[in-house]
Amino acid sequence: MNLLFRGEWPALWAWCAGALFVPSLALALGTWSQSNLLFEIVYVVLWYVGPLHPVDIPGLDFMGAADASVAAGVPLHFALAAGVALALAAAGRWVRMRT
Repeated sequence: MNLLFRGEWPALWAWCAGALFVPSLALALGTWSQSNLLFEIVYVVLWYVGPLHPVDIPGLDFMGAADASVAAGVPLHFALAAGVALALAAAGRWVRMRT
């Protein structure tokens, strides 16, 4: 809410993109692997190299922790990746229902 009240729209957009990306990734990886273990491993690694160290690898900062990654448009890439992950989850579910 603080980002909203201060009018920091790019940072708010980055936060929303990250908030959509994480559950989409969880759904896609869980659907295809039929386990939560793959998501847990991928997410911990992604969190460690992304938002926890945004200066080192700004391209993996899916939450927009650094201003440089927000300015570079990284949240847009993760918003698109969230859409791809949702499509992959739907495809995985469709495959499971057909077999």
